[in-house]
Order: sequence, then structure tokens, then C-alpha cells
Amino acid sequence: MGILSSHFHRLVTGLSRLSRYEWAFAGGMLVPLGCLHLILKAKRIDRFIKIENPFQFIDIYSSDILVYLTLLFAGLTLFMLVKLDAKRFVLVALQVFMLIFTFIEVSSHNYFMITGFSLDYQLLKYTIQNFNELTSVMGSESDSSNLGILATAIAIVAFLPWLTVYSVKLLYPIASNAGEKQDRVLPLYTLGIAVFLVVCQLVPALFRAAPGSTQNLVYLVVESMFRTNAVGQGPESEKLRPVTDSKLLKRAYSRSKNLVFIIFESTRAGVTSLEKPSLGTTPFLKEMAQKSLVARNAYAHVSRTSKSLVPIHCSIEPRPSMQILEAEENGIPAKCLPALLAEQGYDTAYFQTAWEFFENRPELVKNMGFKEFYPGDDLPKEGFQETNYFGFEDKILLKPSREWLQKRAGGRKKNPFMVTYLTNTPHHQYIVPYRHKRQPYSEVEDFNRYLNTINYTDSVVRDLVQQYIDLGLYQDTIFVIMADHGEAFWEHDYFGHSNVVYNECMHIPLLIHDPQRFKHGREIERPINQADIMPTVVDMLGYRIANNGYRGVNMLKPRKDYKLFMDCWHERKCAGYVDDGHYKYIHHFEEKPDEVFNMKSDPLEKKNIISEFSQDQVRAMKQNTLDWYKSIENLYSRWDKEKPVAQ
Repeated sequence: MGILSSHFHRLVTGLSRLSRYEWAFAGGMLVPLGCLHLILKAKRIDRFIKIENPFQFIDIYSSDILVYLTLLFAGLTLFMLVKLDAKRFVLVALQVFMLIFTFIEVSSHNYFMITGFSLDYQLLKYTIQNFNELTSVMGSESDSSNLGILATAIAIVAFLPWLTVYSVKLLYPIASNAGEKQDRVLPLYTLGIAVFLVVCQLVPALFRAAPGSTQNLVYLVVESMFRTNAVGQGPESEKLRPVTDSKLLKRAYSRSKNLVFIIFESTRAGVTSLEKPSLGTTPFLKEMAQKSLVARNAYAHVSRTSKSLVPIHCSIEPRPSMQILEAEENGIPAKCLPALLAEQGYDTAYFQTAWEFFENRPELVKNMGFKEFYPGDDLPKEGFQETNYFGFEDKILLKPSREWLQKRAGGRKKNPFMVTYLTNTPHHQYIVPYRHKRQPYSEVEDFNRYLNTINYTDSVVRDLVQQYIDLGLYQDTIFVIMADHGEAFWEHDYFGHSNVVYNECMHIPLLIHDPQRFKHGREIERPINQADIMPTVVDMLGYRIANNGYRGVNMLKPRKDYKLFMDCWHERKCAGYVDDGHYKYIHHFEEKPDEVFNMKSDPLEKKNIISEFSQDQVRAMKQNTLDWYKSIENLYSRWDKEKPVAQ
């Protein structure tokens, strides 16, 4: 104890010899900034966490206190190591560092308050790599409150330290202890304390001691950087191969038909008239369903548009990665439906109302095999409204679509064709075009606007189908109408869609309309997913697939004992499956307890029934999920080594 007391006395004595101005600078920055930080955390706690006893506050705020103590002792170490003539440069450098730290910290708070998701290393890295693309997204959420918090934090870092120093100088013209010789060992003491405090933060981060909602940014970034989430090697039976040698074989008696995909953006099944007829949001879909094949339990693979386009068009899972690597050259390990049909003489075209280069869409469309691409930037814009930060209202599609179809009507172009229309209006920010009459679907403003955008897009789909009727193309065309994914409105404490595998994001509307079939309607109750679309329409077009290694299965054929897998946009964040018994398992990669829901009795996923299963059953569910996940990672790793490289 004597030695410890001696070292402590030496530390205190050394710190007391620091200039008042240095203490004023450090205190003027860290104390008010720390208070602001704690106030922001209190807002998050008040919204998302129920405090059951006072000791929870110690656990919740301890990481924040450690961060600011670390910053204090690291700063003091620099003060003592740097000579007097260089101290102003060091102070400015510290301010720059704190400005960056503060900007990220406040942005993390705002992101969490808006979405319910924590900002981690993966998302931070993705944001930096795609900063130009995401500035419009960030700007869409920069309201006066968020900007006010950010401006306050920046003002604290930029001005308050110097104002504090200036005030101290007025009170004490001569710096205390100025010119006194410092203890040369003291920087080692303060540096050691700073390192010790860092370790205190790293250990719980590495061992996931607390959920992201209560932890600071340092914890979250460190935890996600070192997250391994081991998923094993995958079973031998699940060693998938790229599907690049497939081709279509035409049945002798079949007649060539056109194929049209119409994709609702961010539209969950539960808010359409297919699921809730009384809601009245999609009267045209409801009308179409009476003479169509309707999949009542259709699921997306991942709730991200560019990722969902891959299983829809290529019948394989997308790469488990935040980056849209499928849009890199030869980024898809499969020959997709547009390419297969092009080999059979089909014309192919892809229309979207979103900007051309959002998530490198031109390369993704090219990789899927489309010959023509019509993005929102190239469509006539006069008289049309921007409805979010990356595109126009959906009616901008109508004129270019009609012009393209007119060239193929009346026998002028005899080739059959495949066309995909990707809508945009139901995406966040849920801006209802001013010409569209709003309906009072909900008392919640954001949700009501969302429902009205879906109603608007339903009217656009009606107008698109009418074009085919007017031009005499309808009878020879198969229409597949679906959504890329859904949208969450805090049903499970999340808003948006990117990292949600609950039904509000994964359960999608899906119908197939063939004027020559299903004239009295037909429903499929068993679960299907987006990869099942391609083999189904290939069969309906009169073809079979040679060298078929695709992941989907014809939904018109019986199927038993299967699982439909899904995952989050973030790597190793969440994954799971729905089985043919309508049970849904969700694995959260140790971030929170896993879940099981009965989709028949509990479609809103309110009651986690995992406790009703044995430990062996739960382990099997987890292993099945991890085996699938690793098999997809292995497929894309293999493709990265084998894919052709442009010369």
C-alpha cells in the first residue's frame, strides 16, 4: 500500500503543476461535451429502455465516463510531452480530433433515434466508402432538432475551450506553476491510466457485455470490428456451385409469351388489399388477384432493394455483404433470367424511377442480363415530382414504357420481351405526389403517408397494365407483381428496413397474372420466397432449365420439409428461416436472444416461443441457419476466384 500511495501522491503532485490554462482548455471542452453526451444518452434511455433499479444507471453510464476520462488523460499526456512552442498546434489538433469524434457521436445518436439501430463499424465503414451517395440520405433526416444538437456540440468543441482559457487568463493573468519543472515520469503515469481505461472499455466490448442501445460509440465500433460470429465451414452437402452454364430448353408445344416484372418498393404484404381487403390501399392488386396466382406467404431474402433484385431475377441468394458487390463486374455467380431469355430471342429492358448510379445500378442491371436500361435520370421529368432523396414519382415511367411497347405492338417487332419496372414512391421519405388524393388510412402521419404512397403506386401499376391492354399485348404477357421488401414502423423497436427480418420487412405481396390461366384465381398458402419466382415463370413460359443449379423451386409443384432462409443487410447481424410448418427462427449472432415465432397463430411476431423447444432443437435451428449462411459466403468466395476477369 505504501508504494501505491507514493505513486498516487506523485501523480497528484505532478498534475497540480500543470498550467491553469491547460486545465481550462481540457475542462472547457470535455466537461460540457460530456454533459451533452450524457443528456443524449438519457434521451435514448427514456425512449427505449425501462430502468428497473438505480444500479442500472451505473452500468449504462459507466462506459461514457470511461471514454471521457480516457480522453482527459490522453490529452494531459500530450500536454506534458509537447514543448511550449508546439502546444498551440497540439491543442488545435486535439480540437480537430474531437470535432470528428463529436460529429460521429451525435450522428450515431440521431441515427439510433430515427431507426432504432446502433451505428457500428460496418455501417461507419460503409458510410465513409459511399459518402457522396449517402449525403442526400443523411440530409433527408437533418431536421432542426438534429442540426441544433450537432451545432451545439460543434460549438462546444470549437469555441468553448478557448473562451474558458480566455476567462481564466482574465482572472489569473499569470499561469499557475508557470516555469516549474515537470516530473519526467508523469507522462508515463497518465499514459498508463489512459491505456488502462481503454482496456476497461475493450474487455466488455469484446465480450458483448451490454446491448448497443446503452453503449457509447467507442464500444460499438470496437465490438463490431472484432466481431467474428463464427459460422463454421458449412456442411459438405451445401457446397454450392456457380450457375453459369445453364440454359433454357423450349417445350415443343409452347408459344412464346412476354414477361413483365413490376416491383413495389418497400411494400409489406400486411398493408396491401391482398392481406387486408378493408384497408383499400391497393384496389388494383385486389382486382388482379381474383384472376391470378397469389402467394399468401411470400418472403424476401434481405430487406435491401439491390440485394433483393438478385434472387428475383437470378434465383440465388445475394452476397451476405453491405456493399453491393453484385454490381461489380461479373458480380453474380449465375446466369440470370434476362440473359437466359435473351438467348431465346427475347428483348429485355429495365425501367426504374430512381437515379441511375444509386448503388451502381447500371452494372447490376447489366450483370442480370438486361440489354436496355432506363433510369430516372434519363426519363422525361417535366411535370413530375421528386418523392425522395434518390428518385421521382412512379408516373414518370408511363410515357417511356408506352413508347417502348409501341415499337413491339402490332407486329412491328416480333420478338417476345421481358421488362422489369422498379417503382420508388413508397420508399422513405414517403412523399405523396401532390396530384394524388390522400386518404385517411391511419392517424399516424408518417404511416399514413406511407400507405398513401402505396395507394399511388397501385394506380401506376393499373396504368402500366392498361398500356398492355391498349396495345394488344396483354393476352400474350405474364405479369409478376411483387415487392422487393417491406418497411418497419417500430413494431419491433426498429424503423426502416435494412436490418429487420421480422414480417413487417420480409413478408411481401406476390401475385402472378397470366390472362390464359388462373381465371378463377388460385392461392398458395405454403411459404415461398423470391428465388422461387424465376423457376415458376420459366415453366409458365414453356421452358425447362438445363444444368439447373438455381436455388428456387417452382412454386406450382408440391414441396415438403424445406426452409426459406433470410438475413440482414449487415454481415452477420441477423439471419433465420421460415420452414414449411410456418415456424420462423431468427438468430441474432449473440447480440440478443434468438427467437422463434409461429407464423400461423402469431403473424405479427409478438410472442417468442423459443422456450417451448428443447435445447437440442434450438441448437439444430441455429446450426441450420449458420450452415446456410456459410454456404452462401463460400459460394461467393469461390466465385471471386473463378469468375472471368475483363482484359
